[in-house]
Amino acid sequence: MPEPNWLSAAIRLGASDLHLSVGHRPYIRLDGRLCAMSDEVLTADDINVWGIVMLGERAWERARVREETDASTEWDEVTRIRVHTFRKGAGKLAISVRILPTLIPTPESIGIPRTVLQLCERMHGLLLVVGPTGAGKTTTVASLVHHLNTHHTLRIITLEDPIEYQHSPWRSMIEQREVGCDTAGFERGLYAALRQDPDCLVVGELRDRETIHTAIRAAETGRLVLATMHAADTVSAVYRLIDAFPAEQQSYIRMQLSEQLAGVVAQRLLPRREGSGRLAVFEVLVNTPAAANLIRSGQLHQLSSLMQTGAVWGMQTFKQETDRLLQLEKIAAGAVESWM
Repeated sequence: MPEPNWLSAAIRLGASDLHLSVGHRPYIRLDGRLCAMSDEVLTADDINVWGIVMLGERAWERARVREETDASTEWDEVTRIRVHTFRKGAGKLAISVRILPTLIPTPESIGIPRTVLQLCERMHGLLLVVGPTGAGKTTTVASLVHHLNTHHTLRIITLEDPIEYQHSPWRSMIEQREVGCDTAGFERGLYAALRQDPDCLVVGELRDRETIHTAIRAAETGRLVLATMHAADTVSAVYRLIDAFPAEQQSYIRMQLSEQLAGVVAQRLLPRREGSGRLAVFEVLVNTPAAANLIRSGQLHQLSSLMQTGAVWGMQTFKQETDRLLQLEKIAAGAVESWM
């Protein structure tokens, strides 16, 4: 093991990411902030050593001849890591590591709203979890899958790139498939999964028009489709789903979404007021008959107002939730102001 052991130190400090790059100091992301771990500037030899330690010699050699690679593996008994390698100027190599606990958190420990669990347990429709990179979308989806696994007898098929959290069968049967290894892509894997008798399909990310369309079609078959997507909030996620299609198709897609969308959950992570760590803040849009009508008619700008008055349906905006957390003194006003 190379010394100093940057990865073990990052895990011990509770970091979410570790970045190792030729010509830079080693950095971690701790509570959302980028922090240097040392004044030492890393060399190509340092990166080679760490690549072999984390991926093994054969996988690292493959990574060295490619522009970018993704892989996930176990680091120790309680931690998994997702390793992304890439090249920068003059072909120099860099490594970004996402640190994942082996223990999947419960929805209660994350603070996932009860409404979201109820949408999952309906077992049909498209349920989206959205947010920026590093907002905890993967953890939230893993927690929801674990909840279904421990409370229901289902056949759950996941499509991930790469597999991050590993699920053990409890009451459910879970098949985890990795894009690029077990299937060529999200669209192809999702289409094939419909022939594998699923009750629930989990899509690591809706990246393109074809995958979005296939996910909506899968929801039309009566399955629950749980997927993530990059979007700032719930309303912008609906816009993005529709805008992925040509103008002449958008009317039909709005109609499909109005019928098949179960809801959209957006999330951010804000620093706790006291102590270390961050708190998940959720915005929830439920596809009620009123919301479906707005989606179908293209009046998406009115969805925000509907959420503000939709508490009886379990809806909430980011502002309503941050105001509540401020009253409970769980987050600091400064953190909210800088984010909003």
